[in-house]
Amino acid sequence: MAHNPRWDCQYARVYRNLQKAREEAARKNGYDSTRTRSDLKSIFRDRFGKDPYEWQLDVTEAILLGLDSVVHHGHWCWQDHAIHDVSASQ
Repeated sequence: MAHNPRWDCQYARVYRNLQKAREEAARKNGYDSTRTRSDLKSIFRDRFGKDPYEWQLDVTEAILLGLDSVVHHGHWCWQDHAIHDVSASQ
């Protein structure tokens, strides 16, 4: 499948929204993304016996931060890839 620059823009927007939500939560509540992700990894390992993928942590963290999230999982050549969309919920 050919590279699609549109996805680059979408990924950039997704991660800007996630980072903005992290920073706002840290400022308001003392949120610690590194600690949260570490705790999520431990919970995932305890329940499923393996480490989560980074996209799973991203989406879970986004939901915990109150962002609307949609996970699209394709098939065939995209089988091992997930595209997630995190948009500000304000």
